[in-house]
Order: sequence, then C-alpha cells, then structure tokens
Amino acid sequence: MKNALNRGEVEIVLDGENLTLIPTLQCFQRLAAVSPYRKTLEALEQGDIAAVLIVLQHGLDLDAKAVKVLPEKLFKTGAIPLRHQLYDFVFMLFNAGKTQDEVLAEINKESDQGNAAGG
Repeated sequence: MKNALNRGEVEIVLDGENLTLIPTLQCFQRLAAVSPYRKTLEALEQGDIAAVLIVLQHGLDLDAKAVKVLPEKLFKTGAIPLRHQLYDFVFMLFNAGKTQDEVLAEINKESDQGNAAGG
C-alpha cells in the first residue's frame, strides 16, 4: 500500500518511458469538467481513445508541446495495455485515493454496522 503522499498515483509505461499519473485537485477538476466520472470510467473500459488521451493529458499534467505528441506515443504503446491502469487512476482520483477494494470494504462495513444497529 502506498503511503499517504503517494496515494492514488499510478505508474505507467508510455512509448517505453516510465511515467506516473499523479492525482491532483487540478486533474480532478479538469476531468470532472470534461465528462461525468462514471462516463469516463465506462469510456476507459471500452477503450475510447479520446478518454485515454484526456486522462493521460491531465494525469501527467502535460504542457501543450507534450499534448501534441501524445497521440503518437499512445499509438506506439497501444490503448489496451494502459486501459486498466487509467481506470484505476480515475477511480482513485474520484474516491480520495482509495482503491475499488477499499471502497467496497467501507461500503460492506457500513452495511454491516447498519444491520447490527437495526437488527
């Protein structure tokens, strides 16, 4: 498990280069402005290239020059190898750095507590 400072970061390899997607408030706001959270996750699951590019752009905090070469780098890498990592990044970005397993455990714990209190 990553420490709190690295929570939600996701390592990727893009065109042979090791990079880190970093969850920031700015990234959160930009992705939220582009598309609803669930739609972004669905688009990534379906391998939507526009969604892949936008998550890479904001998760890597790319400048205008880097954004211009991003499609070529993605073409050389392929979208499928990145799809799950990008999905995980977006999920954690919109869930305070928590993984799907952590969110599910919290939901189950709350449900169990509710059942114990009511039953």
